[in-house]
Amino acid sequence: MIRRILTVCCVLALFAGSASVANASECCVWKQVAAYETVTDYVTKTVAYTRTVTLYDHCGKAYAATKVCYRDVVVPVQRTVAVTKWVKVCY
Repeated sequence: MIRRILTVCCVLALFAGSASVANASECCVWKQVAAYETVTDYVTKTVAYTRTVTLYDHCGKAYAATKVCYRDVVVPVQRTVAVTKWVKVCY
């Protein structure tokens, strides 16, 4: 019962409001528009690098050798994402 009364009041308010003022600003509609935005993500990558280290042979003599080491580097990656926006269009 209360729902019916509220519905009737809302419908009457809509008709009363649209009949009293006939401006061009009331002929507006909301439309969906696809837009593209650039987003920056940060990705962790493993990078190899060489380092010269001092090693010792079985006699205790020192010698230089290159050793491959790995480290994690955070790299920014940009990608394009489709975003849906609502735009007000007036006629």
